[in-house]
Amino acid sequence: MIIGNCRFADDVLYDTESNTWVRFQEDGVAAVGINTILAWLGGNITSVSFKPVGTVVEKGKGLGAIESPRHFDVVRSPITGKIVEVNQGLAADPRPLNHDPYGGGWFARLEPLKKEQEVAMVKSPAAARGDLQTKIAELRVRCFAEFPDHEMYEI
Repeated sequence: MIIGNCRFADDVLYDTESNTWVRFQEDGVAAVGINTILAWLGGNITSVSFKPVGTVVEKGKGLGAIESPRHFDVVRSPITGKIVEVNQGLAADPRPLNHDPYGGGWFARLEPLKKEQEVAMVKSPAAARGDLQTKIAELRVRCFAEFPDHEMYEI
């Protein structure tokens, strides 16, 4: 789904209040990450911190944090769950949060503790579209095509 040149995944559910998403997997675990808006607000994310594996996190509470030269933000959980895994690769290289937030940039995996009650609180891409459009306009988010991370020289 594309809104205002910003790409959003079609296979996740959105918590538009916290700018996060959740993808429930077949094994019962839920992958969680930041959405395109938070990736844009963060700019080039330079560091990531996580709560420890085994921590129970309530919906809306912090799973960890992201930091860039111009922005610091807490990554809030879209559901209540127990952290079973964090994306340790992001600690060494946080670029996937900016370049692939719905794939390799996933933040944590949770064992949902209140799935039945909370699944109605996260929104399908179609239901979240209006909220996402509003946030993009309010925050003046401008998504652009990416450029390579290296310089190119004329031959």
